[in-house]
Amino acid sequence: MSATFREVEAGGLLWRVFGTSGGNGGGNDSAGSVRTGNDTPLIILHGLFGAGDNWRSHAEYFSRERLILVPDMPNHGRSRHTADMSFGSVARYVWNSLAELTPAIEIDPDGYALLGHSMGGKVAMAMAFHEPQRTAHLISADIAPREYPSSHQEIFNAMAAVAQAQIHRRSEADRIMAESIPTKAVRMFLLKSLVRDEASGTFQWQLNVDGLRRSYDDIRAWPFHDERYEGPTLFIAGGDSPYIRPADTNAIDRHFPDHRLETIPGVGHWLHVENREAFLELVTTFLS
Repeated sequence: MSATFREVEAGGLLWRVFGTSGGNGGGNDSAGSVRTGNDTPLIILHGLFGAGDNWRSHAEYFSRERLILVPDMPNHGRSRHTADMSFGSVARYVWNSLAELTPAIEIDPDGYALLGHSMGGKVAMAMAFHEPQRTAHLISADIAPREYPSSHQEIFNAMAAVAQAQIHRRSEADRIMAESIPTKAVRMFLLKSLVRDEASGTFQWQLNVDGLRRSYDDIRAWPFHDERYEGPTLFIAGGDSPYIRPADTNAIDRHFPDHRLETIPGVGHWLHVENREAFLELVTTFLS
């Protein structure tokens, strides 16, 4: 039995499908049908400015036990650009896209486990509210069910400056962004979404920078009030991150009565990268 990886466009989203195969070979067009394993498929939802490919190593690890589905979120990666990024709308968008995906990969599971980081964590919560009977487990990585303050304006400004400069080298983009984003790791993360346009030879953002900026208030918001998801829920916090605070406990209790909160010491918001092993262990243990 070998690992398989496919990319499938469905309902406006680009999905990466990780599993195992009973046939020969691997790659994007692997022979043999995708096997789901004995466990519930896991959907991984990335955060703001990211893409599904950022989670490739995690998806490959989890795919040893179950089918893993990783989309590019709307306005990110190679997925469709949309005007509405409110969480209720995006949750419905992902569920509808999934309905088109499952026949294409020949699966029909009873439910899914949802894992979302940051913005993706809020989408996962909204998906659980919208389709609780199809949500077997819910995992929120370093995000709480509340509104967050504006904190990305420098990033938006830097990305806009790169777009206006019509650059021909990735190093030029890094130099422009360094004027307002001093942390190199943040710049390197953002530059993963910068791609060359073959016609003009210039680099352009693959994600919808203008659309995300217009939708930023929706992305910061928490539009839910009395909604509840009664299923098993795990919140994972970074010990050095401000994204999940003690004051968030009441909201978490209200929306997710069957939850537990785990903290990974010594890591920030990118907890799944900063301590990958601890993150993988927490998720694996919870899902098992």
